[in-house]
Amino acid sequence: MLPVSASLPRLLLWAYWLVAALYIAGIVAGWGGWSNPAAAILLLPILGAYLWQQAAHKAQMQTRLLLAALLAGTACDATVELTQYDMGFYGYVIYLRTLEYLLLSAVFLLEVSRGSGPSFIRQSPWVLVWLGVLALIILWLTWWGFTALRGPILINLAAILLLNVAIINRLRSATEQSFLLALAGVVALDISNTLAAVTRFVYPIPYALAVIQLTYALAHFWLVRGFLLQQHSEDFKDVSL
Repeated sequence: MLPVSASLPRLLLWAYWLVAALYIAGIVAGWGGWSNPAAAILLLPILGAYLWQQAAHKAQMQTRLLLAALLAGTACDATVELTQYDMGFYGYVIYLRTLEYLLLSAVFLLEVSRGSGPSFIRQSPWVLVWLGVLALIILWLTWWGFTALRGPILINLAAILLLNVAIINRLRSATEQSFLLALAGVVALDISNTLAAVTRFVYPIPYALAVIQLTYALAHFWLVRGFLLQQHSEDFKDVSL
């Protein structure tokens, strides 16, 4: 039998995917009541507890920033669920999500600056062309939605692109498995954001919310796992906040 300290991360992962599955099932089945809001609000805190249990350097700046990003994501999810998408709060929701993306970007940008590997973006600037195309697609999907929200949307888009840059920039500085997991995470996040933009501003797609939540859960898990794999693979200098 595994000791509690060894089995707790596994239990937290089971809890994370169970809550994600219940939330998605509730969306598909149309469950009402408190179950869906509770599942949405609990999801990222459970992942944060898993991160804290597995982090090799709990006092490291990147670990604290990643926990702060998950906290910002939780605040955003709670606002969405408790206000039932009240448009009066939608700008606030976008700013909270932007804060989460900026914190996530800082985590991975700091990782490259502290590591020994080279910056991939500096060596392969052509990647910025792909990011520019992604920006134009998301901008086109959201621009005609709500005129009053164009400012928050543009700021949010800039944060999404920065996160893409931060992840791609790790290509030659992170381990292969860590890079691929984090890359899968940011691609899943791009899919989630694009579907959300299409559903809200262009055309409501049946069951899109279930796909959005699935990619959302996968994205955060892959980003956290990619970070942890890299942290455990190198002897980072411990820096306390």
